[in-house]
Amino acid sequence: MMQKKDIPLFIRRRLKDVHDDFIFQVDELDPCDYKTVGDYISAASGYGTSLLIDSLVGYDITLKPHQKDNIYFYFLDKFGKKLSRKYDMFCGPE
Repeated sequence: MMQKKDIPLFIRRRLKDVHDDFIFQVDELDPCDYKTVGDYISAASGYGTSLLIDSLVGYDITLKPHQKDNIYFYFLDKFGKKLSRKYDMFCGPE
């Protein structure tokens, strides 16, 4: 399981700001637009990763591929169950 301590401190400092934006904007995604729950969770986690990376623009920070992966897995671990429940609630079998 990915934990905050696995993410560099300079990135963790921006997680709270990105967290609020992520929650708001991921609610705008329609889970039923995705073929599977995995596709939906993956897209949402990728979106959160992009939000965080975009928040670093202007700080002259370049992330290494494994740091980007750690951010992705952080969003996956942190929000996966919630997103799965949302998918099941709105798009599950009738």
